[in-house]
Order: sequence, then structure tokens, then C-alpha cells
Amino acid sequence: MPIHEAVPLGGTGEVLIDEMEPRASAAAKVASNVVEGAKKNSESPTMTNPYTHVKKSFKDLSGDGRTPFDLLLEAPTLFRGYLLHWQMLLPLVTAFPLMSMYVLLDSWTNTCVPGNQSGILVTLFLMMGESLPPKALAILSPARPVDEVPYFSMGWLSWTLSAIVTAVSGTAELPPKPEVDCKVLNMKSGQGRANNSFLLSRVLRDLELELAPELPETGGLIIEIRDALDPSQTLKPADTNTKTQVVVGAQVLLIGSAMFLHDNWQVLILTTIGGLLVHAIANMPAWPAQTFSARRDAGKNATYALMRGNGHNHVIVIRNMHADTYNLEDLAGAAVTQHDYTTSLELIVLCSALAGFLWLAAASMALSTPAVMYLLAIMGVGTVANIRTVALPRCSSAHGIPLEAVDIIIDTKVMGAIQALEKAYAGCGEPLLKEFFPGGVQGEDQAWFADLKESRKGQVAVEKEVSENLL
Repeated sequence: MPIHEAVPLGGTGEVLIDEMEPRASAAAKVASNVVEGAKKNSESPTMTNPYTHVKKSFKDLSGDGRTPFDLLLEAPTLFRGYLLHWQMLLPLVTAFPLMSMYVLLDSWTNTCVPGNQSGILVTLFLMMGESLPPKALAILSPARPVDEVPYFSMGWLSWTLSAIVTAVSGTAELPPKPEVDCKVLNMKSGQGRANNSFLLSRVLRDLELELAPELPETGGLIIEIRDALDPSQTLKPADTNTKTQVVVGAQVLLIGSAMFLHDNWQVLILTTIGGLLVHAIANMPAWPAQTFSARRDAGKNATYALMRGNGHNHVIVIRNMHADTYNLEDLAGAAVTQHDYTTSLELIVLCSALAGFLWLAAASMALSTPAVMYLLAIMGVGTVANIRTVALPRCSSAHGIPLEAVDIIIDTKVMGAIQALEKAYAGCGEPLLKEFFPGGVQGEDQAWFADLKESRKGQVAVEKEVSENLL
């Protein structure tokens, strides 16, 4: 059985040590933690993520006369939110002047083709495939590299209209629903929680695809142990993405062909406007705020199991190894139910984007047939790229939760894998018994876990005695 020796970190293995501490010392420790927690809560909010204060920036800026430099000195987090707003609004500020310039150039050059029916295909492309944009946005927007974005493709017009309904109602429903049914199990408390997060369902699905070649042919269980690292590293600029280069290069080639072979400048401007509208939507603070609504680990070194449950072959044991790693139970709960889209002007962005896509649909009706074909080809390339983003697996760090592989346990029997996990990582195997053996364990299996507990208690007692003798 391929099990590598490792020192158990976190999980319920700490409980055995806590039980040996004197009650007075434990009470003093709890009191100290309460005082420290009260201080921290008074200084910072409970739910923490890099975008916590984004929605407050415009209200705080109004009428106080402070400059961005003053904000940088007084409230760095607020200033960062201010910049994030401009990352969202700048594409719109650029797109609408381009629309005006397009109208002026079109009236000046008189290139419209009245009565051409091929332009309706662009409108159909903008309305078809409504389920594609939200998944591409949910995957790429929260923690994407700086050079990787959703592309101008099918479905943006119809999805933007649906998103406006969500924004007007104030509900936090921009991220799509989870693709697979899964749950998060807290290894210390033994409590499980059904997952409502698209992010966690994606992480599990992609890890399952990665582990699929290791799966036994029939039955059995595969358990992988991974350490969750500092999530802030995913927010750093990444190297140039090859896929982005290929997609953008293909679209630029099509635009160049339209300009030099058919002397058509309209395809360039319309594609640029569509891309700017997509960028504005992708930079809305609602995406990271709703995706990463969770407390941080704060040094608790919690351990979780991410899995589909009984009847499935994969279990991912995740150990939080950094103070800023996320509480996976909070992520699974997706506790945000309301989001004020008016505070950060996100409702205006969605309405402006809808108006922009409607304008694109109307402008395409006056294009020549070659120009329509080029525009459809550019949108087709973007659609294929977005499908690739949505369909193909990604590494966990690309999802904003970097996980480092530590160990893997494979056994043709479920009980064998759980026992191997418990033996190598104290407190990680026993909580899985309730999930995979809801009727409980009897006989030799029950005796095995009892003997392991007794041996560990004896080992703790010996270590304590040795330490006292040394003192």
C-alpha cells in the first residue's frame, strides 16, 4: 500500500494532547483566546477577503475632498477598492466613445448595407449560449492571472439581461450553481456540510480528473492529502498565458484580414467594443466578494475532507497550513445571500453592458456579408476558448485555493484505505467512518480503532513522563 511516512499536522490528533492538559490551564487558555478574539473583532470584520471594503469606496469618497494619495496614506484597503472600481469602469469609459466614433465614421464613409439580412446572425450569436459566460466568469474572474480573461463570444446579451434581474433583486446569485453534489467534512468536529459553492465543486471535479488514472479498476477508495497554502500568491501577476496568446492572435489575424483584404474597419471597432464590455463585467467586485465569502483559518490548522460521499471513490483531505487559508465550511455554505450592486456601481455596469451589446446587435444589421462573417468567426474563436476554459480542468491555484500534494493512499477496500489514513494521519480517518459506514463498524474493525487509540494514549503518557523527568 503506497503510504509515505509523514508527521500528522492539524486534524483531531491534537485532541489527545488537549485532553491531557490540566483543566485550569485549559480554562485560562480559553479565556485568553476570548480576549484576543474580542480585540481582533473590534479591529477587523469577521468575514475577511481582499475585496471586503470595495463596495464602500464611492460612499467614502463623496464630498470629503480627499485625494487618492490621501486615501493611500489613511486607508490602503479603501484605496485598493477605489482602484478596483476604475478597473471595472475604465473599459466602459472607453467603449462608449468608440460607439460614438463608429457612428460618425459610418455616417461619413456611408458603408452601411441596407437590407442585408446576414447581420441577424450576430444577434443570434449574442443571444445563444447563455450558460457559458457565467461559468467562464466564475472560473476566471476571482483569482485569474492578469492576462487571462473571458472572451467576446456567444451568450453575452442574454446573460447580461438575466444578471440585471439578479442585481435589481439584490440577491447574490451571479456565480453559477455547483456542477457536482459534494460536501465538506470537518475532521475535528466530524460535522459535514453540503456544498453550495461553484468554486469548491470545480476544485473537487478537477482533482478527481487528475487522480482518475490512479483509481482501482473496481471498488476501493483513493485518498489524497493536500496542504492549503497562502491564497494571496494566486493574486500575483502570472507569466503570459499561451492560450490567451493563441486566441488573441487568431482574432487579430481575422481582424487584419478584414481590414487588408476587404478594406473593412468596422470589424475592428465592433470587436474592440465587445471585448471592453466583457472586461468591465469581469472586473465587477461582486465576483470575488461572492466567491470567497469566508473566514480565514487564523492559525487553527483545521483539516477538512472534500468529497462526493458514500458510493464514490475519491476523498481529498485538505490541511490548512497558512493563517490566511480559507475556512472551507464557510466557502461550502456560500453564506452571502444579499449584495448591494448599487454601492459600487455594478448595476450601472450591467445596464451599460446590456445597452452596449444591444447596440452591437443593431450595428451588425448594417454590415456587409463579409464583415458579418469575419465578426462571427471572431466570436466563434472566443466561444471555443470559453468552452475550453469551462470544460478543461485547471490546477487548484488557478481557482484561488492553492493546494500542494503531500501523500496519496489507495486501497481496493474502503476500510483498508480509511485505516491506513488514520494510522498515518491521526484523527483524519475515523471521521470518515460515519460517511462510508453509516451503520457503524463492528468486530475486528472496531477493535482495530480501539487498539490504535489506546496505543496513542500510552505513547502520549510516556512522552509526558519523559519530559517531566528531563525537567
